[in-house]
Amino acid sequence: METKEIEMDGSLEFEGRKFSYKFRYVDSEYGDCIYTDFYEGYETQFTRKYFLFGEKTYFKQPKLVFNLPFQITNVGYTKVMVRDKISHKVALLNRQGEIERGEII
Repeated sequence: METKEIEMDGSLEFEGRKFSYKFRYVDSEYGDCIYTDFYEGYETQFTRKYFLFGEKTYFKQPKLVFNLPFQITNVGYTKVMVRDKISHKVALLNRQGEIERGEII
């Protein structure tokens, strides 16, 4: 199994979880924006030689867990603002895990 490497812009550890991040530039008719995509771990995916037929080629790809609609290294955001945004997303990620385990209340 081959690993599809995505060149990451950096990594950080937050509340005991290790994330890697990459900046993604999006340009549309309404303007442009730089997103920060956060990855944790890997997931296995496959492609086929032809669209629906042919042998499957499996590969590991970083698993996207959340993104923020700004570049976290932008000087327009303070450390406290970035930490609050990441903390909120990690709390939602933890809540998703609780729901999957059946801990509704």
